[in-house]
Amino acid sequence: MDKNRDSSFASRSMQKLTALVLALVMWISMSGRQDEAATITAKNFGPPVPLRTLSPDNMRTSLGNYQFSVGLRGKQKVLNELNPQDLLVELDMQGIAAEGKHTIAVSARDVKFPPNIDPPQVVSIVPNFVEVTFTEVVSKELRLLENIKGTPAGDYYIESVELSPSHLTLEGPPKHLNPLQFLTIKAIDVEGATKSMKGTIALDLLPKDSVITGDLSNYTYTIVIRERTEVKNFDQPFPIQVVGSPDYVADPGSVTLQISGPVSVVNWFEPSWIQPEVTVSRPAQSAPDPPQNEQGSDNGAAEPTPTEPSDTAEDPGLTLQITHRWVLPEEKKTESPNWLNRLSRLKIEWQPEDARVILKEAPPPESSQVVDETQNGG
Repeated sequence: MDKNRDSSFASRSMQKLTALVLALVMWISMSGRQDEAATITAKNFGPPVPLRTLSPDNMRTSLGNYQFSVGLRGKQKVLNELNPQDLLVELDMQGIAAEGKHTIAVSARDVKFPPNIDPPQVVSIVPNFVEVTFTEVVSKELRLLENIKGTPAGDYYIESVELSPSHLTLEGPPKHLNPLQFLTIKAIDVEGATKSMKGTIALDLLPKDSVITGDLSNYTYTIVIRERTEVKNFDQPFPIQVVGSPDYVADPGSVTLQISGPVSVVNWFEPSWIQPEVTVSRPAQSAPDPPQNEQGSDNGAAEPTPTEPSDTAEDPGLTLQITHRWVLPEEKKTESPNWLNRLSRLKIEWQPEDARVILKEAPPPESSQVVDETQNGG
């Protein structure tokens, strides 16, 4: 009897313990689910959430200023770390090939998240469509055409005009670009110019709905302006001066002159300002043999001493190129401080270009002249 009572008591105790364990497990399980559910929340982002469009290469897109608002549901910690700028609405429209206005649906799959987070669920997006206008475009390289107005001063002229780069690429509707063969730049004024000019070009007019694909500030022009040149001949004789020795004369003794250069300098030049000349440096005479040492080698050689040009049948003289020096009066130099720079712009040509240098003829002795006069008088 007592054994049955004890067995029944033990059984009831085991049942109570089992029930207690099951209750504890269920409580822990339910408590974990409640904590997990407590971390899931919803949050609205924007507006504005940024928009990016992927357009066809041959199309230009135009759409209004849409302000997107995105509703998300997910872990509270993730949502708290997000802000509208972390999201992106990306519309891929690259498959559209027709011009005109199109209505594009915006869905949850168009919302992009940073790559380092577990993306939450997109529960709403407003607006859920956009209207986009597509315009077909082409790219065309066009030659730039110079545009000059005015004329340089007086005797100046335009030698060349260079545009660099010489071509410009535009992007725009085919109906506007296809007929074009060149683009005209805005006019560059050269009125009264006396020196070359450089600058940045500007375009006169662009075709409708067209844009420049490059940086226009890199496009420059260079206009080279020169003064006209003139050739002038002076037929009067210019006596040649021999420099370096008084014992020699030039043969021929005079030359004529031709100058060429800028018109203003040619007209300013006066023939009395120039002196043709040849320069004689005494040639070497033979020096005595230097002493030699026991081995027969030279201890050193003396510098050769100059010798004079000869005028014998075997050596009829030296032929030298005719040069010149300027002999402007001091008052003219004072009047024109840049006189040397101006004259350096002239090209000087003597006719002939060179001359022989020969010894002067010695005058007869005075005694011979007296004898001759006496004889003539007798």
